[in-house]
Amino acid sequence: MENDLPVPARFFESVGGLMKAAIKAASAVDPRVAFCGEGVGRLWAEGKTDAAIRLEQLCNELSKIYDLDMLCVYPPCGFHTKEDEELIKRVCAEHSATHSR
Repeated sequence: MENDLPVPARFFESVGGLMKAAIKAASAVDPRVAFCGEGVGRLWAEGKTDAAIRLEQLCNELSKIYDLDMLCVYPPCGFHTKEDEELIKRVCAEHSATHSR
């Protein structure tokens, strides 16, 4: 993080490296990797919504590079105000599908 936002180069180097290793380790002919991250939820819970949304965007870019299934986890207790409703709409716009309980 730099200035309370994820640093794209660091993200792609670290998380991208993990994805490369996971794909390489898979024994299937066409390996498929599913990635479940809680970083966005943790950032959100800390009130760093801009950082959470930026991390979502970086994860989307990564999923296109490596053909990943990306699963994001948000704690349900983090959405209380009218402002939160608008922010969650921004987050959901970064996803191809959402599910809530």
